[in-house]
Amino acid sequence: IALMFATKSTAKYVQVVGRGTRLCDGKTNCLILDYGGNVMRHGPIDMVSPKKVGGDGSGDAPIKECPNCSTFVPAGVAVCPFCGEAFPPRALKHEAKAYEGEILGSVPAWIEVTDVRYSRHQKPGKPDSVRVAFYSGISSYNMWLTFDHGGYGAQKAAKYSHAAGGHAMSTDDALFECRFWQMPTEIKVKKEGKYWSVIGYKFP
Repeated sequence: IALMFATKSTAKYVQVVGRGTRLCDGKTNCLILDYGGNVMRHGPIDMVSPKKVGGDGSGDAPIKECPNCSTFVPAGVAVCPFCGEAFPPRALKHEAKAYEGEILGSVPAWIEVTDVRYSRHQKPGKPDSVRVAFYSGISSYNMWLTFDHGGYGAQKAAKYSHAAGGHAMSTDDALFECRFWQMPTEIKVKKEGKYWSVIGYKFP
């Protein structure tokens, strides 16, 4: 099964992948080719947690502005009821390369890194840290380098800096020298609850 689309709909993702994971006499495997980052967006097929739909009804309904007549209309309409302007569909793009990780949540997966970005992360009452955003196509995964927190967290942060070719021992050092660091070729990720954790990395 080839997922040649990217979707925010958990139901659609489960429905399509489910066509291949149904049990059948004589079938032992199913090949899933995900080009849209859907596994990373929704999680492994055996760990999917659909978002709760709706609320208590007390909130405001989402709206959008018509680019032609500037009238505010419900966010879900495809055509403006006042002037007939058609709203362009909001489509996610798929990649030219399929996802190479595991589709079942029991096994951590190694995935290719196409970009990495570093920024300062601040949390009230805590020392600053470095937020590392790893990108693999349209999907992203976060890791935090806690140089200034001391203990095991500081050791892990220093180990990453050294592996990247740096010598940082603090958040300020890392944010200065990260522009010279090597980019990792792969990261190892694992689904933990609703979020992905980066549990490993490889450098050239």
